[in-house]
Amino acid sequence: MRVLPLLLALSAAPALAADPPAPEVYDCSVLQACTVGQPCRDDDGTLVELAFTDFTHAEITYGGIGPYPLALDADLRQGAWRMGDVVMQFRLTGDGTATLTVTPEFGDFDRTQVQNLHCSPQ
Repeated sequence: MRVLPLLLALSAAPALAADPPAPEVYDCSVLQACTVGQPCRDDDGTLVELAFTDFTHAEITYGGIGPYPLALDADLRQGAWRMGDVVMQFRLTGDGTATLTVTPEFGDFDRTQVQNLHCSPQ
C-alpha cells in the first residue's frame, strides 16, 4: 500500500508540462549618453527591451538588435553580453532606472560610453 501515498503526492504536484510563466517585459529608452572625452548628449532615440524570464535570466534587445541572453546577478542587479566588438554591461540602479556601459572588447578606451536609461513595464 505504499503506492497510494505516492499517487496522492504526484496528483497534488503541479503538472510537468505546464507552460512557463510569461516573461516580465520592460521598455527602456536612453535618456543620456556620455562618450569619453565628449560632451554628453540627451536621448539618442535608442530603445532597449528587457524581458525577465526569472530573477537570474533575461533577454535584451538593444536598438532593435537581438534578443541576446542576459545572465543576471540578482544580488548586484547586473548582467553583461557581447554585441559585435563591444561588451555591454547592464545594471539596474532602481526606481525604473538603469545604466549601460558600452566598452570595446579590446583596446580603444575612447570608444567607452555610459548610457542612462529609464525603463517602464510594457
